[in-house]
Amino acid sequence: MTTMKLPDSPSGKQQYAFLPSALEHPRFTRYQGGRSSYMLCHKQVIDSVRERGSYKRFSPDGGMTVMHSLTGQQIGHILRVRVIQELQLLARRLLRVRRLAKPADPPLLRRLTRAEWNEIKATGVIPYRNAVAVLVVPPPNRDPETKERPTPVATSTPDLEDLEGKEPPKSLPISVLHPTFKEEQQWKDDPLSKIVPPSLVPLYNGVSLFPSRTQRAALHAALSEVLRAERTTRLMTGSQPALTGEVSSTTGGPARAKGDKKASHAILLCSDERTILRADTVPLAIALWRVRMWEGDIDEEAVVHWMAEPSRIP
Repeated sequence: MTTMKLPDSPSGKQQYAFLPSALEHPRFTRYQGGRSSYMLCHKQVIDSVRERGSYKRFSPDGGMTVMHSLTGQQIGHILRVRVIQELQLLARRLLRVRRLAKPADPPLLRRLTRAEWNEIKATGVIPYRNAVAVLVVPPPNRDPETKERPTPVATSTPDLEDLEGKEPPKSLPISVLHPTFKEEQQWKDDPLSKIVPPSLVPLYNGVSLFPSRTQRAALHAALSEVLRAERTTRLMTGSQPALTGEVSSTTGGPARAKGDKKASHAILLCSDERTILRADTVPLAIALWRVRMWEGDIDEEAVVHWMAEPSRIP
């Protein structure tokens, strides 16, 4: 959060606004300087700072600082914009390095087949060693009257729909952490078990993660862009897999997938020592995790501790 100058008030006293800063990727917006402070990425903390007036201590030059009532919605909107920006940058990177890719290179993002997705739902396990996250993002439904899907919107300024303050659907949590091993003994037998705890991979529900239909449309479009870049790379390297393991008698290419071998709406995000040679998916994973933290899907005891000690709130 930082203070930004506003036009002078009628009294001539300089006014400042206490606003979020540097949440977007620097490729998309310039950093606004000024006296800044880091705050816990949780909407409840920001609301408390506004209600208690803690932001007023940041008034420079004896001026007056204000904080508008929609700050929480603004921050949540920009955090989701950052996710879309990271996807757009990832797609550009993959297209730039596609000629350097090798047939054996694993994909950074790929759609899970229906069989793979059904197995995750049945077992509660994401059985991929290089998994960073799974995103379930179906395309937004068409308007019942116009029969058109919502127009993707990924701008920094929220539209009217985003300012309505829609809450994520209660039936679908924003994310659920899943283990990567089916059996505890499998983890104990792994050499890493002596160094780090068992890995838990977040599974994000797109409808709850992006409640705005226009923003969710932009998320779906950005994910599709990355998947197209991956598909282009596979075609150029000759590693395009036959999803069904069969060859079409008419085209001579891979046969169209059928049944459980069809692609689902679940997308697997990967990162390991091989994928990093093509592009880094960690910034995307961090951007997704920030949204998870902002919406309160974190340790509530830490938030309560912050709220109980006003002196700890900047």
